[in-house]
Amino acid sequence: MAEWNENKLDQELEQLAEDLPMQADLEEKIQKSITRRIKRTAAVTAIAVLLAVALVFLCISPLMNLMFWDPTVTVEGEQSLVFSVLRDYWEVNAPYVDLVSLQVEKQGFGCYELAIQVTDHQGSLQIGQANLWMELNRGKYENRRDADGYFVHRTGGRFEANVDAERKAEAMQSLLELPASAIVYLSVSAVQPQNVADLRKETVDLHWLQVYQPNVAFHGGLSMLVTSAHTKDDMRQYLSEAELLQVYCNNLKNLLDHPEVWEQFNLCNGDMIYTAESGVLKKTYEDALTLETLTTKNYCVSGTRDEIIEYLQRTDVTSIWVDEVRMSRWN
Repeated sequence: MAEWNENKLDQELEQLAEDLPMQADLEEKIQKSITRRIKRTAAVTAIAVLLAVALVFLCISPLMNLMFWDPTVTVEGEQSLVFSVLRDYWEVNAPYVDLVSLQVEKQGFGCYELAIQVTDHQGSLQIGQANLWMELNRGKYENRRDADGYFVHRTGGRFEANVDAERKAEAMQSLLELPASAIVYLSVSAVQPQNVADLRKETVDLHWLQVYQPNVAFHGGLSMLVTSAHTKDDMRQYLSEAELLQVYCNNLKNLLDHPEVWEQFNLCNGDMIYTAESGVLKKTYEDALTLETLTTKNYCVSGTRDEIIEYLQRTDVTSIWVDEVRMSRWN
């Protein structure tokens, strides 16, 4: 029995030795199978994570855009809403300033970057070159880069630089010292309201006027020269006085309809500063609808030295403010 057991044991050992390679091969197969499963699980997990992130982005980003106003919304074809409103804001609020173009770049999650080109009509202009930037993050303007100060409004002086006959003569004498080729940009305040139809016939160029509205606190402005025409209303030189008055009313209405675009900025009227919540703009608009003629007391003109002097000689003014002097039309 013991011999048989020894023989049997030898046979079992031999059989085990023969089976070892098979077991090693099995272990290798098991290891490869485990590795494949790990890789498959990792890949499925990675895909699931990516899908979850994409789903979160696709859901949250549009949701954020819905929660806060979107500057990429367009009006009148390809013109963006923010361009239309900010352009009207500057036209109503600031002499000379003219919004030429505006590009909006989406940053995601209700955030955008605005690249704006603005001009003041007083220097050379390279179309397409932005000179003002700001971010719009969840409905709030941030990180504004405005080196030329287009958002800085003159609260006094432009139409309050009181002059009597003596000071007017001194001002014209100073102008005479300029070369004849000089181009002078001037803000003036007339003694009596001027009919815009008459001002358009003058030899000087009429750039901007503050609409005469004695019954309201805030008097908005209207540009008479627009750098780039985006709609037929921008062809100011071809519009009648009635059409110009309608443009003014439309600009005020646009601001009233979209306060979210400009309410972080102020309305400026001489020494007075008004907020969007003050309600003055609504009163100005309602009063503008009752106007039958377009008149102004405060306006901005430009011309050669002699054209400006000749104009001042025959115009009764209470204020003269020199905004800019260029040595010629080409500098």
